[in-house]
Amino acid sequence: MEVTSAHHDFHLFSQLPPEIRLRIWSLNLPQTSRLIPINANTPSSPSNSKQSSPSRGASGCTTTIPVPPNLHVCSESRLHALQTFTPSFGFARTQGRIPFDSSRDMVYFPRLPGLAASSSSFRSFLLLCCPDELSRLRRVAVHEDVLGVDDACYHSGIAVGRTMEIITLIRARLPSVDEVIFVSTREDSGRRLQMQVETAVRDQCEDTLRCMVVLEGAE
Repeated sequence: MEVTSAHHDFHLFSQLPPEIRLRIWSLNLPQTSRLIPINANTPSSPSNSKQSSPSRGASGCTTTIPVPPNLHVCSESRLHALQTFTPSFGFARTQGRIPFDSSRDMVYFPRLPGLAASSSSFRSFLLLCCPDELSRLRRVAVHEDVLGVDDACYHSGIAVGRTMEIITLIRARLPSVDEVIFVSTREDSGRRLQMQVETAVRDQCEDTLRCMVVLEGAE
């Protein structure tokens, strides 16, 4: 007996009423907030000196998160998706390439390979991205590597000072941010980071910025 495969193509989609098509496109958009890992290092940065990639350039930030499918299905789906996602985080006022929903998405500065690469990416993002785009951010997450304090050279005073510096930069360059999540790799370093954050917030008399520490991979 010949077995035929099931086909799920729907060839009459374009003939549906516009309101139904747009409703379908809406349902196909991400329905929850997304965590957007940011790499703001350029090919000349130390972290990229040993490797090159055509997706990385001086025009703006890159990310590893997939592009929402609606942005490359067809012109109608793209126009509809652009009502939610704005291409963001270009350098020197050039248009960025990362689709971002400022009402729900959160940027994340992750651990990056290379000496001081995480810190370099964080600072490049704050200095090179468009201030108007930065002003739309509400929440950010920062890996502990951005602080540049590892176990080998840890000193509590230095660690607190670096934490205060990060909070000060966020306050100055991301004026609308009201929540910062610090990400730690291990439980012991997480407890240490928690004390750093609490001390930094207390010493800066910062009572409007919510700061918390989470373990990497925690739900």
